[in-house]
Amino acid sequence: MPSAGSVQSLNINDLKRYSHEARVNQPLLASNDLVTRMNCYEPGQVTPFHVHPHDDEVIFCVEGRGAITFEGRDDVPLAPG
Repeated sequence: MPSAGSVQSLNINDLKRYSHEARVNQPLLASNDLVTRMNCYEPGQVTPFHVHPHDDEVIFCVEGRGAITFEGRDDVPLAPG
């Protein structure tokens, strides 16, 4: 069955970028329905509290450890994989 869409392949390890000044938030893929970004953190860096009231958000940890924090809920620990 033919496909009308495009295909992209990315190697996450080739795209990791870090800055001592702040987390690096870089676009990876985008379509009409999906935006994929990668955040790279040095130890101690954070993303300020925010919400996405009309969007889903998927977090995938490539390396290191951290946590997603919420107001009024337990933290969700992050580890590779």
